[in-house]
Amino acid sequence: MSEAQNDNLTDPQALAASRQAAKLELEIKKLNLETENLQKKNKWEPYSPLIPIFASFVTVLTLVIGFWQFQRTQSAQQEKARDDQKQERIKRFESRLRADVDELSRFSQDKNQTPSRLSVLLDDWNIIRVSTTTGDLSPEVFEGYERTLTRAFVRQIVEGLDLLNQKDATFATTIAKNWDGYHNYLQQYEQQPTLDKILNNYTVALRYLRDKNPKYFDTFRYDKNARKYFEPANFQQPEGQDLLQHYLQLLDGFKANLDLLVDPRSQETKTKNIRAFGNAVQIKSVAEHVLGKTDSALLPPMPQ
Repeated sequence: MSEAQNDNLTDPQALAASRQAAKLELEIKKLNLETENLQKKNKWEPYSPLIPIFASFVTVLTLVIGFWQFQRTQSAQQEKARDDQKQERIKRFESRLRADVDELSRFSQDKNQTPSRLSVLLDDWNIIRVSTTTGDLSPEVFEGYERTLTRAFVRQIVEGLDLLNQKDATFATTIAKNWDGYHNYLQQYEQQPTLDKILNNYTVALRYLRDKNPKYFDTFRYDKNARKYFEPANFQQPEGQDLLQHYLQLLDGFKANLDLLVDPRSQETKTKNIRAFGNAVQIKSVAEHVLGKTDSALLPPMPQ
């Protein structure tokens, strides 16, 4: 080491200057680093106002997605609940349908059954019919049951019932007046021979009642002014029989079936049965009231 350098190391002023130079160099480096960091920071400065907006957007989007998923889950659960309820209703209606079919099919053979019970069953059947329009029961299923039961009814009325029995007459007439399937089936022209047989059964029963109870029917009449039937006074009813109600059931049943001859090709059959009806009833006021003005013109001459 030279003597001049040794003098610098030992010279206080030179040592202080050296330290100051080193400190200045560090400050320059620090300043350069801060400048570099500030430049990097300033690079993203224009986007800084967007950061809260973006964060809010992400938050809202997360909420929307969560709500949508919740709604979707709820909707799926509700849809499943509705399907389950619908299937339960369908099962109930089908169960009622089968029960009604079973009871109606054996109604006339069951001595414990009453006309009021028959009306209840037919009302229930019509309620079940309405369920086919609300989707609670398949129309095809209902129509299948109704078609089968209708044919059974027709066969029973033609071949199995005795209209001289008041209960059988009530059953046949109630079906003829209130069973839509019966109407639709027998209104077909192809079923005219069947309808002709049914009408003949009614006229035979009416004639039999008149012939068996001449004292009752000799003075029996319908008063159109009073709008009521008049029975003979002091007539002794046959035991266990309500002659008036039986007679009225036969009259109503004949009219209900006659009205099913709607095809123009059935006019000859209709005229024949109207004349047979008049000959069986033999009371003009009664026959005209039952048939109405138009059909009464086809009646044969008869007592008032």
